[in-house]
Amino acid sequence: MKENPDLVKLLEAVIEGLAVIHGWAEFALLSPQSPLVQEQALKAIKLTACQLARLIQHYPGSCDADGEPMS
Repeated sequence: MKENPDLVKLLEAVIEGLAVIHGWAEFALLSPQSPLVQEQALKAIKLTACQLARLIQHYPGSCDADGEPMS
């Protein structure tokens, strides 16, 4: 991994993003009677997921589900 610092950065960003998503999901679960909280959490989760998808798509050598190059 140390030979590819860009990959290390990508993986760190993915791990951080997944932690953010987990945090928002847990927050929403702790407030089941509050639709507003759940809506806010869902928006934050979607935003974070989209940001992660963009990071992965722009990583050199990324492929789609069919194995076709994305970049």
